Amino acid sequence: MTRKLSAMIAIILALVAGSAYTAPNTINYQGRVTAPDGAPVPDGQQLMRFNIYDAPTDGVSLWNSGFLGISVVGGLFQYNLGDSTTLPDSLFDGEPRWLGVQVGADPEIAPRTEFTPHAYTFRAFDANNADSLGDKPATSFLHQGKDTLSTSLQLRTSDGELAYNFTSFGRRFSVSKSGTGSAELSSDSISGGQLRLNGGSGGSIWGLGGGSLSNPNAALLVLSSLSQAGGVSLVGNPDHGQLVMGDTSGLPSLSMRGVNPFTGTDSLRDVNVFLGTGAVNQTEILDEPGIAANSTPSNITWPLFPTLSDILTVTITIPNDGYVVVEGTTVLRFANSPASRLAGQMQIDTLAGGSLEGSHTSWAGVASVPSSPLYQSGVARRVYFFSEAGTHTFRLEASQTTGDVGSSIQSINTWLQATYFRTGYGSVTTITNNPGNNPRAEAITVRRENGSSDQVYRVDLRHYELKVLQAQLAAERAEMRALKAEMELRQAQKRQSDVNKF
Repeated sequence: MTRKLSAMIAIILALVAGSAYTAPNTINYQGRVTAPDGAPVPDGQQLMRFNIYDAPTDGVSLWNSGFLGISVVGGLFQYNLGDSTTLPDSLFDGEPRWLGVQVGADPEIAPRTEFTPHAYTFRAFDANNADSLGDKPATSFLHQGKDTLSTSLQLRTSDGELAYNFTSFGRRFSVSKSGTGSAELSSDSISGGQLRLNGGSGGSIWGLGGGSLSNPNAALLVLSSLSQAGGVSLVGNPDHGQLVMGDTSGLPSLSMRGVNPFTGTDSLRDVNVFLGTGAVNQTEILDEPGIAANSTPSNITWPLFPTLSDILTVTITIPNDGYVVVEGTTVLRFANSPASRLAGQMQIDTLAGGSLEGSHTSWAGVASVPSSPLYQSGVARRVYFFSEAGTHTFRLEASQTTGDVGSSIQSINTWLQATYFRTGYGSVTTITNNPGNNPRAEAITVRRENGSSDQVYRVDLRHYELKVLQAQLAAERAEMRALKAEMELRQAQKRQSDVNKF
């Protein structure tokens, strides 16, 4: 019974730590056990085991509870990790930890759940009410509200080497270490409030909260080296806000400003964006998520029918649902011994080694082939709709369907491109052999090269997109109805329980 139940259940996990645990070194763990249809499993005991690992998969089990009978009511259960078997103090030492749950004799449920930072606060118990740090008593340290720092404070290692130097002068406070840079806080009437972090090699990251020497009214944040090369600047005042990114030579590669950076004019306070020379090139455009292309200059011989061979492939990753238009072009070479007729077909497909689809194939051929080769242009196109984000590979396939022995068809200089469109503007149609339940599908006749014909259908892809959205909406409504019915059932049970009390 447990094996069947475990194979069909889903567990919704919630991890609660910090103030929710009831005793030191325990974590309150809550979950809900449901059947595939979303209904809770029957009330009673479920045999469970909890493991804490050092990796999200495989890894080493650092702690386990052993199998326990856990009470489940209305699908809900809770257990304090550490109640039955104590959690070691060293378990949460700053390294990531994952929780695995096993129900009955079935394999552990995947994926494991990573612990939130709250679980690592167990280490704070070691420092609670501490009257010493290491082997040093509390009197060796500054006390908040009691001790003050004047001019300079030096921290040294046990052999006398200077570790850190704390310096106070005027309205500035500096923390430094020789050779590794410094941090400085200041407040004055010239630059306002300032935080500056200096690197040991001369680089700096600093911000002026109230102004700068050149512009007292501006709020400024600068991330750069002292040479200003490869930096980022944010400046804002009532007249102009600026975001400037510089390259390694110190020249702006991207500038967004409320004033023209070249003339200094206000430009009606419209935001102007300026890209440096060569900021966007053709190679970068082709690498964008919305388009992918591939090409080859090789001569590729088409296989004899019924074999289909890949001429070229292209892979595209789309960020959301939408349409992908795939187009392949090539130069066809009809060659070798004279043939009375030489023809072939090519198509766009997603399956390797598939079969020719009459509604999506492009025919090419010649009535006869002389001793010298003949050349033609070949084109194949196809439109796909995908209901979610993902990565897809498309193939330009081809097959020689007719021709005498010794004749051949070759592809030269082949190009294959996939373009992604988030939504369709106007009509987005394609041809299919099976339109499904689509009352607006238009029946058309496609004639083959041998004179035969096929009946196919022209369909608008937005019809199927709407079907997907309607199905998602229906599923959400069904889930809401199930939750409402569950709530009403619990209310009825409670009312009946109240009646039975009297």
